[in-house]
This record gives sequence, structure tokens and C-alpha cells, in this order.
Amino acid sequence: MKKLTIFLLSFLILFEISSLIFFKYLSFNQKNTYFKNFDYFDDKINKNIDPIKKYYNSPNYSINLGWDNSPYDERLNLFGARVDKLNEKKRMRIITFGSSMCWGDGVKHNETWPHYLSNNLNTYVANYGVGGYGPFQSYLKFKSLDEDLLKVDISILSIFEIEIDRIMNNYLDFYFSSGFRIRPTPYIEENKLKYNKLPNFSKSENFEKEFVNYIKLNSENDPWWSRRVEPTFPYSYQFIKLFNIILNDKYELNFFYDKSKNSWNNKKTNQALIKVIEEFSKFSKENNIKPYILLIPRIRYKLKSGYKYNQIKKYLIQNDYNVIDFGDFINNYEDKKNKNLILPDGHFSPRAYKLLAEFISKKIVIE
Repeated sequence: MKKLTIFLLSFLILFEISSLIFFKYLSFNQKNTYFKNFDYFDDKINKNIDPIKKYYNSPNYSINLGWDNSPYDERLNLFGARVDKLNEKKRMRIITFGSSMCWGDGVKHNETWPHYLSNNLNTYVANYGVGGYGPFQSYLKFKSLDEDLLKVDISILSIFEIEIDRIMNNYLDFYFSSGFRIRPTPYIEENKLKYNKLPNFSKSENFEKEFVNYIKLNSENDPWWSRRVEPTFPYSYQFIKLFNIILNDKYELNFFYDKSKNSWNNKKTNQALIKVIEEFSKFSKENNIKPYILLIPRIRYKLKSGYKYNQIKKYLIQNDYNVIDFGDFINNYEDKKNKNLILPDGHFSPRAYKLLAEFISKKIVIE
């Protein structure tokens, strides 16, 4: 027994020393994806302060939405939606919201799924997708539209599988080095969906200081920051935590979801997403619009437990929401591993968007 105790103590001491050396060796690399090292971000902001300040004083920055397509963007039409010259003159009966998978990054105006859906239904489907958006921003975008643009029959909130990860993310650079933009994050108080508007930096006397202070102040509420490792004693524990996060990120395993990449299974994330969908549907019905929730999976990759949104889907169906899950089609599509469905950057190809539009056409009903 004594020998076993000595062995275990020796092992723990050796593991602790090895972990300390490991972190000391890695410190110069500034692993900004996994470590709590705000000096790294502070320095990065300082080196890029001029373009960052220019952005936060541009029409792209929004204190309500985080960011938006600039009203001066030539890719937008008179409705503020993506250009679709073939269908814009038709009656607008459907409006769509979402991220780059709704907007159609990497494809032409006449290759997005809202465009193909317009063709299929012989109506105008307005595309209000914005690159990088999470579901909460899409909902806020919907609420920001002028009343004249709400005289439609159907609204579609599209949610790409990985967008669920974004819903509680405030500063994009915490989210796998995604840039210097900030977004509003929701919270639930007395069963109501609330959020705080973002700062108006155009009136800032010391932009850099105010910007950095804002990010620091909100960092611990951001799951992409709070999950990070802080190399402190006990170092062995921090090493195990780091190993676990890296493993989860790479293989999306079922360990400690709330602190891994898979924040989609975090209780707060799920509650916020469900509330966003509830409010999107409620706002639609208040304006006599029929709401649909469109779930879009990653085509060539699926967890053993199913898609990331499976839990949410079950809840929505049980509560009589109008759910369209493209996974129901792609799971039975013989050619789903064909690279022609996916662009090099991971977005869908025109072919995939055409299939998606055909699937949606069979699911929605315009009265």
C-alpha cells in the first residue's frame, strides 16, 4: 500500500511538472484558440486599430445587429435584399433570413436557394441573409425591416448546423479567430428574450480603450472565451482540460459539451435558440405571416448521434412548429458525398442550393 501511495504521488508530481513545462513551451505560440491570454488580443487589436476603427464608423456596423450589409452595397436591391433581377418584379410573398448559407457566399445572384425557390414557386423570395450571422441576429434583422416589407405570406428562418455555435458568441475573434466584429447576444429574463445594444463607437473619444474594455467586460459571458484554458496551478488539470477541448473540437465527442466547441448542446445555448425561434414565429404571426424554420445540415459530415440540431428539432415538432429539415432529403440522396455539392470553403454549391430549393418547394404551402 505504501509503495502504491509513493508511486501515485510520484506520478502526480511528475505529471504536474511535465504539464508546467508543456505550458511554458507553448506560451510563445500564443494559442489564441484555446488559451485565456487577453494580452494577445489586445496586441492584435492595437496592430490593426486603424481598419478596425474605420469599420466601426462605417454603415456596416450596427448597434442593434452587430453588422449588416451596407445600404450602399451594389449587391442589394431596392428592398435591401440580395439582387435577383429575374424575380424582383414579381409579387414578394416570401422573406428569408439566415447567414452566408442563406445569402449564398461563393455563388452568383442567380445561384442562391432563395433565387431557385422564386423560380419554382413563380414568386419573389427576398433574400435577407447576412454572412456570419447567428440565429439571434437573423431574428433581429427580421424585426428591423420596414412595415411595407412585412406584407408577405411566409417567413423562413434558416439555421445552418454550425450557426448554433454562434448564438452566445459576442466577439468573433474568440470564435476561432473570426475577425474583430462584435455581435449582440441574447439572455432570458422572466421568460422574455432580451439583449443589450452594442456601443456607439462613433462618439468615442478613445476608441481603442473603449473597444478593448467592452470586450474584456463581456468576455466571461462568451462561451468561446470562458471555455479556454488558463495555465495556472494545478497545471495537470489545465492540461487535461486542454486535451479534452482539442479532442472534442476535432472529433465532436460527447465529453463536457458545455465547455467544448459544441456549445450547441449547452443548456443556455439551447434555451436561447428555442426562445429565438419562439419569438421569430410570434413576430411572424403578429404580422399575419406563416413562419417556417429551415434546418440545414453539413452535407458530408454527420455525428453518430445525428445532426447538431436534433434536440431542437424534436422540441419544435412536438410543439407544432413548421419545420423543414434538409437532412431528411440529403440522408437519402445517393450522391451526397459528391464534392460538386460543396465549395472549397465549405459553403454549398449552386447544385446543392438547387436541391435545397426543390426540397423546400415541396414543404411550404402558400395560401
